[in-house]
Parts: sequence; C-alpha cells; structure tokens
Amino acid sequence: MQVIDWSSVARVIALISTAAVPACTVNGKPLALPGSGPSASPGAEAANGAGAANGAGSAPSTGAMVYAGAAPGSRCAPQAWADPWPYLDRPADPWLAVVDGKPARTRLPEDSYGLLKENSTAVCDAAHDHCLRDCSWLVADPADNGGRLAVTYHVDVNGTFMDEAPGRNSGPAPAGFIAYRTVPVTRTNLRVGALALANADGVWGGQDSSAHQSGYVRNFYDWRVGTVASIDWDSGVVWFQGHGDPYFLSATRLAVIRYTEAGGVEAIAGVEARAPAVAETIAPGRVAAVSDPWAQVGKDHQPRAVSDPHAMSNLPERCTGTVDHCLRPWVWFVDLGGEPVPARWTGKSFVRAADPDFAIEQAGLAYRTRPARESELKPGRRLLVYRDVRRGPPSQRDAHHWSSEWMFAEVDVVDPNFHTFTVKGSSTSYPVDNGRLLVLYWLAGEDAAAVE
Repeated sequence: MQVIDWSSVARVIALISTAAVPACTVNGKPLALPGSGPSASPGAEAANGAGAANGAGSAPSTGAMVYAGAAPGSRCAPQAWADPWPYLDRPADPWLAVVDGKPARTRLPEDSYGLLKENSTAVCDAAHDHCLRDCSWLVADPADNGGRLAVTYHVDVNGTFMDEAPGRNSGPAPAGFIAYRTVPVTRTNLRVGALALANADGVWGGQDSSAHQSGYVRNFYDWRVGTVASIDWDSGVVWFQGHGDPYFLSATRLAVIRYTEAGGVEAIAGVEARAPAVAETIAPGRVAAVSDPWAQVGKDHQPRAVSDPHAMSNLPERCTGTVDHCLRPWVWFVDLGGEPVPARWTGKSFVRAADPDFAIEQAGLAYRTRPARESELKPGRRLLVYRDVRRGPPSQRDAHHWSSEWMFAEVDVVDPNFHTFTVKGSSTSYPVDNGRLLVLYWLAGEDAAAVE
C-alpha cells in the first residue's frame, strides 16, 4: 500500500499559491520569487525536495531532488555543469536560500566540469545579480586573512557548504566559516559602517568592463569583505576600512543575511534583507556628464573654496571626454612653469588635486576647462591635451596626478577624416577626445575672466 506524504502535498499546494508573486525570468522562463522573510516560502521548500532533503520531519534523503514545477536552474534547483547557466533578469530574493530557518539544500553537479558551456554574451552586472546563482552564499574563513576574502559556496543535499570552483581546493567549508547572503548595493541600501563584499578583481563589473562575461566564470571569483569606510557616489567607488584601494560600486554587494554553524541563520542588523529592483541597481560606467567651468567661480569672481574628503580612485576606467575625463568638478589646471597641474582651491591656496597635502607655491594662471569639440579646434587655439595618443587618462588618479600627461599646446592641423589633430612643434596626431578647451582663467588678486 502506497503511503502519501501529506506534508509534501501541502507544500506543493502552497507553491502553487505563490503564483501571484511578481515573476522573475531565468533563461527566458518565468520564475516567481518567494516573499521576503526569515522563513522562506513553502514554495522554496518544495523547490528543495519537498522537505526531504532539508530534514523537515520526513525520511532521510535518497538523493532524489524535486523542484515542484520551478524552471530548471532556478529556486535552488539542481544544477549540472552541462545545464545552461541560470542567469537571472533581476537580483534574487536573499531569503530564497533559506528554508525553515536553515540554508536551503540542493543537488550539486555530478557530471564533468568540462561540459560547461561558454556564454560570452552573458551580462554579469548588478541588474543580473552579478551572474550568481539564486541560492549562492559567499563564504569567508576567519582564519584566512581575518575573513576578508569570500568565495561562492552552495549547500548540498546533506546540508554541507561546498566550494564547487574548479582549480580551487574544492570541498566543504572550513571550520568556523561565515556565510553571507548578499544583494547588489544601491544608493538607498548602502551606508558607511555597513558590511559589504566587493569583487576582488577591481576591473570586472566596473567602469572599464563591458560587463559581458561568462556567468559561470564570474560565479567563482573572489570577493573582498569589509566595513564601508567611505562612498564616492559621483565617482562610483567605495572604500573599505583597512583597504587602501577602492572598489567599484557596480561590483559591490551588501551582506544582509549571515550564517554560522554556531549561530545559524540571522538577518544582519541595520540593513533590509530584500532584493533591490533592477532600476535601483548601479550600472557599470560613469554617467555621461561634464561640469560647468563657471560653477567654480563665485559672484565675487573668485574661485569657490572646496573641500573633498575622497581619495582618488586608481581603478582602471575609460576616462573620455564624455565623462569629463574622470575629473572632479572642482578641478583647476594651474600653470606651473609651463606645465598644467590639476589643483583644488581651498580658499587660501591651490593644493595638488591628487595629493592635497602639497600646496602649490608660486602658482601662475589657473584655468577651468571642458572637453573640446572637433568644430572648436581651430589652428592657433590654445588648449589642454592629454599626451597618450591611445586613450585618455587610464584612471581617475592619473587624470588628477601632478605629473600626469596633460600639456598646454596650440592646435596646428585638424584631420576630420580621422577625428585627430596635431599641435605646433609636433607631428603627433592626437584624438579630438584628448583635448580640453581653456574656458576661463584666474590669477590671485584679479577677477576670473573668460579666455578669449
């Protein structure tokens, strides 16, 4: 006589009731994400073997997994290496990986890693949850560098956190590990003092990345764990306490749920454990914007005093004219012996833009500039030029450094076919995008005036 597991039936019925939840798409198939809360929805439980694999009062697991109608690769469903990568079209609910107050279990790949399929067009930005699986945990080992490095783990049918990454010491999590469920950072959920995880490869997901990367590759990348010390929203970077270098906000995630073997699953205090909407996520790349040169001149025709607590980012970026060559909106270029030095006016003196502890002595004319347009480049016109003919500044710090590649020059010949120009005294062709017009000037003791 066949015995009916009525608790499993009830959970499957509960799964059907979640149909009213807004749908998420996984590989083009609809997925209804469960509601947020410390205990995942019955639907999520059904997706993990109807309780069998999670020890929900039923017989020990036989290894067979049931995901009760969920799309393959979704809702913590079994994932084989040969399966299409389960890309999401929005950040996943962090509570999806929690069932009955415990980490959700799923069957891990048993086939060959060589069966992985390359997907060079996958978009791995924050809007697509950085191509993490919907039930991924980021696990840190406190014994290793103080728990400042986390990697991706999933929980197998026996409840063991497993590192699946090929080429790494794959296996169960080390003793004393801390596992985090995370969501992409946004302007509303990130604050100084919060616990966050940033992709350890500073380029990926950031301003210098196309964000088109193979999901399964990015799923195995390292993440730096740290307490947020400073946020520069305009530059799109964040600093962690004890870390000298910044990280791109577009490749940073907020820790919202913590799991330890001793303490179990707990929501992290001070943050909301919910998935942000796609519109809230931070996209790779700077917002196209150019500062107004006259905005740094007051009604008294004198430079405005500016304080700026943020250090310059040295992360690789595409510092083109479209994004104002990554210059801070307060930058002046001070003529120091014929060389332009990026500077900031403090109200008393100019200081080096990237090294504010150094005041600029015997400053000459100071200029405010903006990116040049090709139609404005006329023979004899004086302008600022970035010397590297291959590109603009490679980072924000390079754009502001006192010994940067900026130079004063005069336009000689413009080539409209190749959108380049030469300067007097040189045959080198520079991209139009490397030029900045001198808009206004100021000399101590005088009023700011337009460059004629």
